[in-house]
Amino acid sequence: MKRFLFLASVVAVLCFAFMMSFGTAAAASEPAAVAVAPAQEAEPTGPMTVTVPFLEEWLGSGHADVTAEAFNHWNEDDPAEVPPECAKCHSSAGYQDYVGADGSEANKVDAAAPIGSVVDCVACHNDATLVKESVIMPSGLVIEHLGDESRCMECHQGPSPR
Repeated sequence: MKRFLFLASVVAVLCFAFMMSFGTAAAASEPAAVAVAPAQEAEPTGPMTVTVPFLEEWLGSGHADVTAEAFNHWNEDDPAEVPPECAKCHSSAGYQDYVGADGSEANKVDAAAPIGSVVDCVACHNDATLVKESVIMPSGLVIEHLGDESRCMECHQGPSPR
């Protein structure tokens, strides 16, 4: 089951990268190339190569480690889900919920997240995070006028008070 969820996450990342390749160009040292089927056309032209920037780096990071305690801590709980107060940093769905990328109110997680996910590319690279410029620290302090680092700082700021 964990392998299936990991593979499903990888497929989601590849789909996102495929969509993003038509709208933005990203520079990377030695980007990974992945062959995918072309979009439906009147006359198929064969497979197309899509470059997924930093894919190898992500696959080697803790964000992609489907076996890590950070993504499996809640597997034996009843119900088996990542609670809202943990989901922001421990699941892709939770972070997207927090930033409002799922259409919900930003700066809060509305629901528990399913177990078995990792923090995939689309968690931090979506329409909501592209305009993100501030971070709310556990103390309540708001740091403003940030750039891309605001995406990382939401979770990489130490444990939140419980």
